[in-house]
Amino acid sequence: MEKDVLNKISAKFEVEGKIQKKQRIWIKVNKEDLIDLCRFVKEIGFEHLSAISVTDWLKDGEYEVTYHLWSYKDKILLTLKTRIDRDDQNINSVVPIWGENAQIHEREMHEMFGV
Repeated sequence: MEKDVLNKISAKFEVEGKIQKKQRIWIKVNKEDLIDLCRFVKEIGFEHLSAISVTDWLKDGEYEVTYHLWSYKDKILLTLKTRIDRDDQNINSVVPIWGENAQIHEREMHEMFGV
């Protein structure tokens, strides 16, 4: 099942992906493709946004924004990661996709990191 999900995503988007272990997929995506990818993965069953986290890669001059998405149907945790420049901390919101749940996480990202 994990391989099918990864293949669907890779066929439509330019990503780096791997199956970390059973029921766990990691995807790295460009910031520009993030919103389209989020819409797509929601359509294929990743209906729950569990968390959004930010890692400050100070030496690289970047933030890494990580989205943890859950598919109840397939019992798979999908982790999406994208990097943004510290000097341009803007990233498109996923609130239109996952609603209030995303809003809480995005507010924390902004308060803690200015992202």
